[in-house]
Amino acid sequence: MIDEPTSEPVSIDEVKVSSRFTGESENALALTFIKAARIELEKATGRTIFQKTLELALPHWPIARMGYSGNVYGRGALGAGSIELQWATTLIEIESVTLTDSTEAASTWNPTEYLADIYSEPGRLVLAYGKSFPSFTPSPVAPIRILYTAGQVNSPEPTASADIKEAIFLLVGSMYDYREAAISPDRVTSQLLEHPRFRSLVNSLKVEHYSWDSM
Repeated sequence: MIDEPTSEPVSIDEVKVSSRFTGESENALALTFIKAARIELEKATGRTIFQKTLELALPHWPIARMGYSGNVYGRGALGAGSIELQWATTLIEIESVTLTDSTEAASTWNPTEYLADIYSEPGRLVLAYGKSFPSFTPSPVAPIRILYTAGQVNSPEPTASADIKEAIFLLVGSMYDYREAAISPDRVTSQLLEHPRFRSLVNSLKVEHYSWDSM
């Protein structure tokens, strides 16, 4: 992630209504929990809620193979060639693709040679018709870096859906309940996933992502 969103899905006043926060003295704590809850919900669902800039670093171009759902990633069923962009729900734009070769010299891939698939969830980088992935001798460290913007656009001011708000209210409420026990946000999320309503919300919002770890 390159930057954080400029606003959060719920306000401090909304959290005070749904949780047990009291008085102005707890505003800073409420805001901290709201941000932590949004991050935890994004991790649990694979979804970017509000607009932010992200970077995907790849060790190589995609290889045609069977993925988790039977689709071929790279050259094959998804087209002449494509790269799934993690957390790109929804994809707003691909800002740049930087290639670093074995001499650590960086260059920018010509944007006319690829398209931003903003309609898929998550979004994808797709080769333009008749184009192929550039051939180069890659650096051993992050030779391909894709910079992109994803989430609900900032203008006009974004508004979170009711299910996202409800999930965040549940997370913030649990974080508040455990505030003196020093329980980490990810552990709060794990415990809350045992709650049928929260688990249902997460499952309805979840986006499946292809893992590059297996490549």
